Amino acid sequence: MAGHTELPPQYSHDWLEKLDGRTTLARAVRSRYDALTADLGGDLSYQRKSLCKRAVWLEAQIEMQEAALARGEEVDAGGMVQKINTMIGLFKTLGLDRKARDVWLELWKAGFDAPYPVSPDQSAGEWLNSLNLTDKQLRKITRLALEGTTQ
Repeated sequence: MAGHTELPPQYSHDWLEKLDGRTTLARAVRSRYDALTADLGGDLSYQRKSLCKRAVWLEAQIEMQEAALARGEEVDAGGMVQKINTMIGLFKTLGLDRKARDVWLELWKAGFDAPYPVSPDQSAGEWLNSLNLTDKQLRKITRLALEGTTQ
């Protein structure tokens, strides 16, 4: 059975899962959710995932209101400001900066058996060069890095 094709007007815990994944809307909000969770380090607690879903829903709601405003339609300005302030609060709670991931841990999850970097001053690139990896392994690491996760 196909899911919803529009953003629900009221938040529910499963709004993202109920969207029809074939739609542009579903792909866009899923991409934003994935980007947000990746920026926060990837492997998040239930609580952080819940806050991320709320932030993405609010962001989409705000953008819908902004689009209506651009078309000359009336919008509830007070409600829009309230949503913006709530979204800002969620982002502040989650953290506004990207969290660095442990490169070694990511490689270990991907099946690379490499020694942990010896020197804290050693950059990720220097450490990778010291491993004498094959071209195939380097391509896999590059692909994983571009995907943003090893899972």
